[in-house]
Parts: sequence; structure tokens; C-alpha cells
Amino acid sequence: MGQAKRRREIMEAVLSGSLPEQGLFFLFKKDGISAVLVARLVQRDEVQAALFCVDEWQDGLFQCRGRSYGTASLFQEDFGKVRALFRPARIETCARLVARGMEMSRRGGLPLPPDFSRWVTLLGELPVITPAESVFLCPLCESPLPPETVETILSHNSKEVTCYMVCEECIRLRRPGPTAETASIKHRHALEMFEDMETFSLDFGQRKDGLAMAPPEDVHRKAIVFGLEQDRDPVKTASFALESWIHRATVPNERVTDQHVILALEQIREARMKNRPFPEPVEPEVSFVRDAAQEGLAAFISVCADRLTADERNSAVSHAIDRVLDSARFHSDRNKPRAYIDFVSPFMK
Repeated sequence: MGQAKRRREIMEAVLSGSLPEQGLFFLFKKDGISAVLVARLVQRDEVQAALFCVDEWQDGLFQCRGRSYGTASLFQEDFGKVRALFRPARIETCARLVARGMEMSRRGGLPLPPDFSRWVTLLGELPVITPAESVFLCPLCESPLPPETVETILSHNSKEVTCYMVCEECIRLRRPGPTAETASIKHRHALEMFEDMETFSLDFGQRKDGLAMAPPEDVHRKAIVFGLEQDRDPVKTASFALESWIHRATVPNERVTDQHVILALEQIREARMKNRPFPEPVEPEVSFVRDAAQEGLAAFISVCADRLTADERNSAVSHAIDRVLDSARFHSDRNKPRAYIDFVSPFMK
């Protein structure tokens, strides 16, 4: 079957609200930023989808998001928002890219995205990359870069400087490509597509269980930046990010209680401490709040990537989870199921 015909059939399957048994795999590549979007049927009707984002020039795997859909049609609605940016791809290509991104992050000392271990299973078994194998490739010819060039790249990861490094052969042959300055601008523009988590990615939307997120507030993200720059208290700022997204998940949904919030935070803390997946299945309210809390932490990590070291980010996140969990327990009231939720709400307006 021709590649063009195969791509057309895949798109028709998505648009018709159906999914092939083996799943769907899509790829986005632009100026050093790549993304894999995978969707699979996990039960008769339920679809699980995840997005993996890789900085192929520098930082490796930097974002992972996922969610469950009650039907393929609901997945199609979300995917329709970004469909024009993706092309169908082979699972082997997608798995290889994610595995390479993981190894780039590992060699650069950067943490994997929150909840990555939960969603990576949708890709099946990832290929093994040996320590001797180069994962930093020339952006023009995709040949391995020499060790001294890789050292330069690693010395600038998670910083504002974009390392656009090509191999000696491409320099000798004067292969056409952007200048270092132009490449940096293009790279930043492509990266910005993923930094706006509320518009480019899988959002929570309206779920089959009737839960929905409140609309995003740009002031929350600005407040995270302000907190880092003015208060210089990463734990306080991470706690605000966490409670902001919990607020968005709880306020519109009256059936979500303080106990759902507490259980969600306990599961996040336990998963981080023991480096293991979340327990499944859980009540939909707990899963919903847990996903929202993870989003808040991811927003904090995204904003502070060039302001804090990996250890400082991880420490701030861990302390923020403890702080918010303690607050939820303290303000909860057996006679008022949403006492903590009501306590937080005024501070988010």
C-alpha cells in the first residue's frame, strides 16, 4: 500500500470517530522540536492518548501529557485542534524518537516529565540505546556529533542559549541551513507551540464522567513568573501553581470533595517518592484532580526551567506537594465536604 494512501486511510479513520486495533501514531517535526502523538483503544470504547515532546537539538524529552477518552469520537474532537500539524508515522519511528529523547535528557542530567512512566506504555517496548550510541545528531544530515560538540551542547541545556551544532562534514560541504542566530529564533518559535499547554496539546475538555476544567486564567501563569522573580521562593510559587490548577478542576464540579483532593495529592506524592505509576483504577474525581495537579506542577516546571536547576525544581515540587496536602487536611471539615476547596477559591480570583 502506498504511503500517501495509508496516510489518507488513517486520517479518514480518525475523522470517522474510529480507531484501528493497533492504534494511531503521528509525528510533528519543526526546527529541532519534535512530538509524537499516540492513541490506542484500551477497552471496547475507551481511548488513551498521549503526547511526547522532544528537543532534538539540546534537552531531549521535555514534555509528556496524556488522558483517557470515553470514545474515539471524543479523541477526534481534541485531535482536530492540532491535526494539521501532524503526519501519520510508524510506531517504530515514534518509539525510537522518544527513546532517544529519554537518553538525551538522562545524559544532560534533566528529569523526565511528570507522569511519563504512566503514558509511555502506549508506545509499547522502547528500543534500547547503548551508552556508546550517540543520541545527539547533526540537524542537517542526522549523523552523530563528536564528543566535544556534545559537551558544548550539554553545557547549555535548559538555558536560554540554543545550541545549533552541525557536523564538520556539513560545514565542509557548506550544506544549506539556517545561521546560528536564525536557527535559535526558529527553535524558540517551535518550542513556544508546546509551552502554551492550554492550547497546543491534549486538554482535559469534557470527559465521559461529566467533569470539566474551568477555563485557563493567564494571570495564573503570570503569577508563577512573578513569584519566582519577586518572592524568590520556589516552594511558595510551586504551591500556588498546584493550588491554581486544583482550583480549576474543583470549582466547576460540585461533586469533587476535599477527600478527592487529598487522595489525589497522596497518590502523586507516593508515586514520586517510590518512582512508580499511579494506582488504577480510582474514582474518576480522584483521577481528574490528580491530572489537574500534575498540570499545575508541569506549568511551574515549564516556567522555571531556565531559572532553577533540576534539583531545585524537584525539591520545590516535593515541598509544594507536602505543603498543599497539609493545607487540604487542615482545612477539611467532616461536616463541609468542600471546606478546603472553598478556602482556596478566594485566593485564585
